[in-house]
Amino acid sequence: MSESPIGAIATSVIGAAHLGKTLAAARRDGRGVLVDTEAWREQLEPDDDHRGGEFRRLGLELDRKRRLRPSEDDLAPGARSELVARHRNAQIAAGGSILLSPYHRVREEDALSRGRLLDLALAHEFVELAERTGAIDGPGTTGERSVAVGIAVNASTLTMTGITELISGYREVGADLFWIWVWNFTSSGLQYERVHALATGLQTASATPCLLGGLGRLWEAAMRNGVAAACQGWGRTRMPFPPPQPPESVEGGGEDSEDDDGWGVHAFHRAIRGTTKLGPEHEEPLRRLFSELPCECGHHIPDAVPHSQPERHAHNRADAEELVREIAALGTDGAREELGEIVAEAESHRARLELGVLHRGWHAAAALPAAPEAPVLPVDIWLRRTG
Repeated sequence: MSESPIGAIATSVIGAAHLGKTLAAARRDGRGVLVDTEAWREQLEPDDDHRGGEFRRLGLELDRKRRLRPSEDDLAPGARSELVARHRNAQIAAGGSILLSPYHRVREEDALSRGRLLDLALAHEFVELAERTGAIDGPGTTGERSVAVGIAVNASTLTMTGITELISGYREVGADLFWIWVWNFTSSGLQYERVHALATGLQTASATPCLLGGLGRLWEAAMRNGVAAACQGWGRTRMPFPPPQPPESVEGGGEDSEDDDGWGVHAFHRAIRGTTKLGPEHEEPLRRLFSELPCECGHHIPDAVPHSQPERHAHNRADAEELVREIAALGTDGAREELGEIVAEAESHRARLELGVLHRGWHAAAALPAAPEAPVLPVDIWLRRTG
């Protein structure tokens, strides 16, 4: 079993079609696999490229001739049952070990919108279906699967009243985890505060851990501010709508290959809590940072910027793992108290290197009071075994 603090890897069902080696390696290491079937794709027009391909091949559309409008359309109980069953089965077939309820992009209002109420009904039915199903065999794993409830929110339209309604609506859903996807997050102070209020409030009300995705580098701040878990890394750092389609291959030639997989990979440096634009012409500040503050991750020359894509992936993953270990060792209060020092140091390095200022969300995170202790993530939440 892997001792890494990274418990699982997440990919879309479309990405899973390209990531067979990666998913198999994750399972061998004892990590869980989450395959997001992205039910919101049916909200696009039938001829939209983002709706075709693997999504259509797997039969994830209820009606391939029209787009779904969650805030206007009625889904009869039979249609809801069919939808949750299709999405559950597709995740199992792709090797998912933690099953994620279907969710959509819906209007955020002070009261729960019609589309949000549909997602809430789907969440209840998905959890019930998973509990009735019990243990099901799938690629690479035999045993019980945990269940996560997906909630997609637009940070720019969240209000405190709306957050209260969301918490009240979802608190009784009997999931193992709430997975909150944040769309079009700008890293502003207000957006960070509201997303944080939703996650920590839902954790407290439901006694269920929350995981935030789509926060960019502010995933670290969220965990220091008492959110139980976060999704970080290549492919899910930002969640624009619609997201970019994956390139033909996203696995390259393996760990020792320098093959370009079609997507650029940033190299992060914790001293600035970020990175620079892609391209050698933008990396002089990074070269100075790695020279002055060498990295001991073991995946590249310590005083040089990681060069190849495999080096960058390995460096970024090792950096994230080390940060999570530090947060866990300090505990919620200690990790939060370090935020002020982290922000001041990052701003100092950025000013010296003539980089842009740190996102305001970091300052908001440093100013937040202590949050209630996050529910503990069960050790087997990502990959449960039977027998």
